[in-house]
Amino acid sequence: MNDTEVVDAGVVDERDELGDNPARGSVDKAYVPMPRAVVLCFHILIKQIVTPGKLIVLGFLGWFTVFAGWAVGHYNPSSHDGLMLDQGARLATFLGLFFFIPVVSLTFASAAFGDLQEDGSLVYLWLRPMSRFSVVMGAYLAVCTIVLLLAIIPMATIGWLGAGFRSGSIDFLWMGTLLAVVSVSTYVSLFILFGLLTKRAIMWGIVYMLFWEGLATGYGSWAITSVLSLPSYTSSFFNHLVNSRFSRFDVALSFSHSLAGSTIALLLLTAFFLMFSVVRLRRMSVA
Repeated sequence: MNDTEVVDAGVVDERDELGDNPARGSVDKAYVPMPRAVVLCFHILIKQIVTPGKLIVLGFLGWFTVFAGWAVGHYNPSSHDGLMLDQGARLATFLGLFFFIPVVSLTFASAAFGDLQEDGSLVYLWLRPMSRFSVVMGAYLAVCTIVLLLAIIPMATIGWLGAGFRSGSIDFLWMGTLLAVVSVSTYVSLFILFGLLTKRAIMWGIVYMLFWEGLATGYGSWAITSVLSLPSYTSSFFNHLVNSRFSRFDVALSFSHSLAGSTIALLLLTAFFLMFSVVRLRRMSVA
Protein backbone atom coordinates (compact mmCIF):
# COMPACT_ATOMS: atom_id res chain seq x y z
CA MET A 1 0.00 0.00 0.00
CA ASN A 2 1.52 3.36 -1.02
CA ASP A 3 1.41 6.60 0.99
CA THR A 4 -1.60 7.94 -0.89
CA GLU A 5 -3.60 4.82 -0.14
CA VAL A 6 -2.66 5.09 3.54
CA VAL A 7 -3.90 8.68 3.74
CA ASP A 8 -7.08 7.80 1.86
CA ALA A 9 -7.72 4.91 4.21
CA GLY A 10 -7.41 7.24 7.20
CA VAL A 11 -9.93 9.65 5.71
CA VAL A 12 -12.32 6.80 4.90
CA ASP A 13 -12.11 5.56 8.48
CA GLU A 14 -12.97 9.01 9.82
CA ARG A 15 -15.93 9.29 7.46
CA ASP A 16 -17.12 5.84 8.49
CA GLU A 17 -17.18 6.98 12.12
CA LEU A 18 -19.38 9.89 11.11
CA GLY A 19 -21.65 7.73 8.98
CA ASP A 20 -20.92 9.95 5.97
CA ASN A 21 -18.88 7.83 3.59
CA PRO A 22 -20.41 7.46 0.12
CA ALA A 23 -17.78 4.81 -0.71
CA ARG A 24 -19.57 2.42 1.67
CA GLY A 25 -23.03 2.91 0.24
CA SER A 26 -25.85 5.31 1.03
CA VAL A 27 -25.16 8.42 3.05
CA ASP A 28 -26.93 8.55 6.38
CA LYS A 29 -28.01 12.13 6.99
CA ALA A 30 -29.80 11.49 10.27
CA TYR A 31 -29.03 14.08 12.90
CA VAL A 32 -26.29 12.89 15.24
CA PRO A 33 -27.31 13.15 18.93
CA MET A 34 -25.09 15.46 20.96
CA PRO A 35 -23.51 12.82 23.26
CA ARG A 36 -22.56 10.60 20.30
CA ALA A 37 -21.32 13.60 18.30
CA VAL A 38 -19.07 14.71 21.18
CA VAL A 39 -17.63 11.19 21.53
CA LEU A 40 -16.99 10.91 17.78
CA CYS A 41 -15.28 14.29 17.62
CA PHE A 42 -13.26 13.44 20.73
CA HIS A 43 -12.06 10.21 19.12
CA ILE A 44 -11.13 11.88 15.83
CA LEU A 45 -9.30 14.76 17.50
CA ILE A 46 -7.30 12.47 19.79
CA LYS A 47 -5.97 10.59 16.78
CA GLN A 48 -5.39 13.78 14.85
CA ILE A 49 -3.39 15.97 17.23
CA VAL A 50 -1.34 13.44 19.20
CA THR A 51 2.00 12.76 17.51
CA PRO A 52 5.13 11.05 18.85
CA GLY A 53 7.14 14.22 18.29
CA LYS A 54 4.85 16.37 20.41
CA LEU A 55 4.69 13.77 23.16
CA ILE A 56 8.47 13.42 23.31
CA VAL A 57 9.23 17.15 23.31
CA LEU A 58 6.51 18.17 25.76
CA GLY A 59 7.10 15.11 27.93
CA PHE A 60 10.76 16.10 28.17
CA LEU A 61 9.71 19.66 29.03
CA GLY A 62 7.51 18.34 31.83
CA TRP A 63 10.29 16.25 33.32
CA PHE A 64 12.63 19.22 33.00
CA THR A 65 10.31 21.28 35.23
CA VAL A 66 10.22 18.41 37.72
CA PHE A 67 14.02 18.24 37.73
CA ALA A 68 14.23 22.04 38.14
CA GLY A 69 11.91 21.83 41.15
CA TRP A 70 14.04 19.11 42.72
CA ALA A 71 17.28 21.00 42.03
CA VAL A 72 16.04 24.20 43.67
CA GLY A 73 14.71 22.30 46.69
CA HIS A 74 17.90 20.30 47.04
CA TYR A 75 20.51 23.00 46.44
CA ASN A 76 18.71 25.94 48.04
CA PRO A 77 17.67 24.60 51.45
CA SER A 78 16.55 26.61 54.45
CA SER A 79 16.21 25.73 58.10
CA HIS A 80 12.80 27.41 58.22
CA ASP A 81 9.94 25.23 56.97
CA GLY A 82 7.85 28.25 56.05
CA LEU A 83 10.51 29.56 53.68
CA MET A 84 10.79 26.18 51.96
CA LEU A 85 7.00 25.90 51.56
CA ASP A 86 6.92 29.43 50.17
CA GLN A 87 9.69 28.45 47.75
CA GLY A 88 7.76 25.37 46.62
CA ALA A 89 4.61 27.41 46.00
CA ARG A 90 6.46 29.99 43.95
CA LEU A 91 8.12 27.30 41.85
CA ALA A 92 4.74 25.69 41.15
CA THR A 93 3.40 29.09 40.11
CA PHE A 94 6.22 30.25 37.86
CA LEU A 95 7.50 26.97 36.39
CA GLY A 96 4.15 25.21 36.19
CA LEU A 97 1.39 27.79 35.96
CA PHE A 98 3.14 30.58 34.05
CA PHE A 99 5.30 28.38 31.80
CA PHE A 100 4.53 24.69 31.42
CA ILE A 101 0.72 24.73 31.39
CA PRO A 102 0.37 27.55 28.79
CA VAL A 103 2.99 26.02 26.47
CA VAL A 104 1.45 22.54 26.45
CA SER A 105 -2.09 23.89 26.19
CA LEU A 106 -1.18 26.17 23.28
CA THR A 107 0.60 23.39 21.40
CA PHE A 108 -2.35 21.01 21.37
CA ALA A 109 -5.32 23.42 21.51
CA SER A 110 -4.17 25.55 18.58
CA ALA A 111 -3.75 22.38 16.50
CA ALA A 112 -7.22 21.00 17.29
CA PHE A 113 -8.96 22.70 14.37
CA GLY A 114 -5.82 23.86 12.55
CA ASP A 115 -4.74 20.30 11.72
CA LEU A 116 -8.27 19.34 10.67
CA GLN A 117 -8.37 22.28 8.28
CA GLU A 118 -4.99 21.47 6.78
CA ASP A 119 -5.78 17.82 5.94
CA GLY A 120 -9.40 18.46 4.94
CA SER A 121 -10.96 16.42 7.74
CA LEU A 122 -12.86 19.38 9.15
CA VAL A 123 -15.17 19.43 6.12
CA TYR A 124 -16.57 16.00 7.09
CA LEU A 125 -17.42 17.27 10.56
CA TRP A 126 -18.86 20.41 9.00
CA LEU A 127 -21.12 18.56 6.55
CA ARG A 128 -22.38 16.07 9.08
CA PRO A 129 -25.70 17.09 10.70
CA MET A 130 -24.38 17.69 14.19
CA SER A 131 -24.31 20.83 16.30
CA ARG A 132 -21.21 23.01 16.22
CA PHE A 133 -21.32 22.94 20.02
CA SER A 134 -20.73 19.17 19.87
CA VAL A 135 -17.69 19.64 17.64
CA VAL A 136 -16.18 22.29 19.91
CA MET A 137 -16.85 20.26 23.06
CA GLY A 138 -15.35 17.14 21.50
CA ALA A 139 -12.22 19.10 20.64
CA TYR A 140 -12.12 20.74 24.08
CA LEU A 141 -12.39 17.45 25.96
CA ALA A 142 -9.81 15.79 23.70
CA VAL A 143 -7.24 18.53 24.23
CA CYS A 144 -7.90 18.74 27.99
CA THR A 145 -7.39 14.98 28.27
CA ILE A 146 -4.05 15.07 26.47
CA VAL A 147 -2.73 18.12 28.29
CA LEU A 148 -3.74 16.84 31.72
CA LEU A 149 -2.06 13.48 31.09
CA LEU A 150 1.16 15.38 30.40
CA ALA A 151 0.72 17.98 33.14
CA ILE A 152 -0.62 16.16 36.20
CA ILE A 153 2.67 14.63 37.39
CA PRO A 154 4.83 17.77 36.87
CA MET A 155 2.24 20.08 38.45
CA ALA A 156 1.68 17.74 41.40
CA THR A 157 5.39 17.35 42.17
CA ILE A 158 7.06 20.71 41.41
CA GLY A 159 5.95 22.33 44.66
CA TRP A 160 6.60 19.22 46.74
CA LEU A 161 10.13 18.83 45.39
CA GLY A 162 10.81 22.57 45.54
CA ALA A 163 9.85 22.59 49.20
CA GLY A 164 12.48 19.94 49.90
CA PHE A 165 9.96 17.41 51.30
CA ARG A 166 9.47 19.58 54.38
CA SER A 167 6.66 19.09 56.89
CA GLY A 168 3.29 19.59 55.20
CA SER A 169 4.76 19.80 51.69
CA ILE A 170 2.97 16.58 50.72
CA ASP A 171 -0.14 18.75 50.33
CA PHE A 172 1.41 20.21 47.20
CA LEU A 173 0.50 16.93 45.48
CA TRP A 174 -3.24 17.55 45.65
CA MET A 175 -3.00 21.33 45.37
CA GLY A 176 -0.82 21.07 42.26
CA THR A 177 -3.20 18.53 40.73
CA LEU A 178 -6.18 20.79 41.38
CA LEU A 179 -4.29 23.77 39.96
CA ALA A 180 -3.52 21.75 36.81
CA VAL A 181 -7.19 20.88 36.27
CA VAL A 182 -8.37 24.46 36.82
CA SER A 183 -5.70 26.16 34.71
CA VAL A 184 -5.75 23.64 31.85
CA SER A 185 -9.54 23.89 31.59
CA THR A 186 -9.34 27.64 30.99
CA TYR A 187 -6.16 27.82 28.89
CA VAL A 188 -7.37 25.11 26.50
CA SER A 189 -10.65 26.93 25.89
CA LEU A 190 -8.73 30.15 25.14
CA PHE A 191 -6.24 28.58 22.74
CA ILE A 192 -8.92 26.58 20.89
CA LEU A 193 -10.49 29.96 20.17
CA PHE A 194 -7.10 31.25 18.97
CA GLY A 195 -6.92 28.30 16.58
CA LEU A 196 -10.30 29.23 15.09
CA LEU A 197 -9.56 32.94 14.83
CA THR A 198 -6.20 32.76 13.10
CA LYS A 199 -3.99 30.37 11.14
CA ARG A 200 -1.03 31.64 13.16
CA ALA A 201 -2.38 30.60 16.52
CA ILE A 202 1.00 29.48 17.85
CA MET A 203 2.59 32.83 17.08
CA TRP A 204 -0.25 34.88 18.56
CA GLY A 205 -0.40 32.57 21.57
CA ILE A 206 3.28 33.18 22.24
CA VAL A 207 2.77 36.93 21.85
CA TYR A 208 -0.12 36.72 24.32
CA MET A 209 1.94 34.78 26.88
CA LEU A 210 5.07 36.91 26.59
CA PHE A 211 3.49 40.34 26.51
CA TRP A 212 0.03 40.30 28.06
CA GLU A 213 0.62 37.60 30.67
CA GLY A 214 4.11 38.95 31.27
CA LEU A 215 2.62 42.39 31.88
CA ALA A 216 0.07 40.90 34.25
CA THR A 217 2.78 39.01 36.14
CA GLY A 218 4.97 42.08 36.49
CA TYR A 219 2.17 44.53 37.30
CA GLY A 220 -0.48 42.31 38.87
CA SER A 221 -1.96 45.11 40.96
CA TRP A 222 -2.71 47.27 37.90
CA ALA A 223 -6.47 47.15 37.38
CA ILE A 224 -6.60 46.26 33.67
CA THR A 225 -4.09 43.41 33.80
CA SER A 226 -5.59 42.11 37.02
CA VAL A 227 -9.11 41.89 35.60
CA LEU A 228 -8.32 40.70 32.06
CA SER A 229 -5.46 38.26 32.64
CA LEU A 230 -5.79 34.54 33.29
CA PRO A 231 -2.65 34.30 35.50
CA SER A 232 -4.12 36.77 37.98
CA TYR A 233 -7.08 34.43 38.56
CA THR A 234 -5.22 31.11 38.46
CA SER A 235 -2.42 32.32 40.72
CA SER A 236 -4.91 33.87 43.16
CA PHE A 237 -6.80 30.56 43.25
CA PHE A 238 -3.61 28.64 44.04
CA ASN A 239 -2.23 31.18 46.52
CA HIS A 240 -5.44 31.08 48.55
CA LEU A 241 -5.11 27.31 48.82
CA VAL A 242 -1.48 27.59 49.88
CA ASN A 243 -2.14 30.33 52.44
CA SER A 244 -5.03 28.47 54.05
CA ARG A 245 -3.10 25.20 54.26
CA PHE A 246 0.26 26.59 55.41
CA SER A 247 -0.85 29.53 57.57
CA ARG A 248 0.74 27.91 60.63
CA PHE A 249 4.12 28.16 58.88
CA ASP A 250 3.63 31.92 58.31
CA VAL A 251 3.26 31.46 54.55
CA ALA A 252 1.37 34.45 53.14
CA LEU A 253 1.44 34.70 49.34
CA SER A 254 -0.07 37.73 47.67
CA PHE A 255 -3.20 37.54 45.52
CA SER A 256 -5.31 39.87 43.37
CA HIS A 257 -8.73 38.23 43.79
CA SER A 258 -10.67 36.29 46.38
CA LEU A 259 -10.94 32.51 46.13
CA ALA A 260 -14.63 32.69 45.22
CA GLY A 261 -14.03 35.52 42.76
CA SER A 262 -11.19 33.63 41.06
CA THR A 263 -13.23 30.43 40.78
CA ILE A 264 -16.29 32.17 39.34
CA ALA A 265 -14.19 34.23 36.92
CA LEU A 266 -12.36 31.15 35.58
CA LEU A 267 -15.65 29.30 35.05
CA LEU A 268 -17.17 32.28 33.25
CA LEU A 269 -14.09 32.82 31.09
CA THR A 270 -14.01 29.16 30.09
CA ALA A 271 -17.69 29.25 29.14
CA PHE A 272 -17.19 32.50 27.21
CA PHE A 273 -14.22 31.17 25.21
CA LEU A 274 -16.10 27.96 24.33
CA MET A 275 -19.27 29.76 23.26
CA PHE A 276 -17.23 32.24 21.21
CA SER A 277 -15.55 29.23 19.55
CA VAL A 278 -18.97 27.79 18.68
CA VAL A 279 -20.05 31.09 17.11
CA ARG A 280 -16.78 31.31 15.17
CA LEU A 281 -17.10 27.75 13.89
CA ARG A 282 -20.66 28.41 12.69
CA ARG A 283 -19.48 31.37 10.64
CA MET A 284 -16.42 29.70 9.14
CA SER A 285 -16.20 28.48 5.57
CA VAL A 286 -14.33 25.18 5.53
CA ALA A 287 -15.24 23.79 2.11
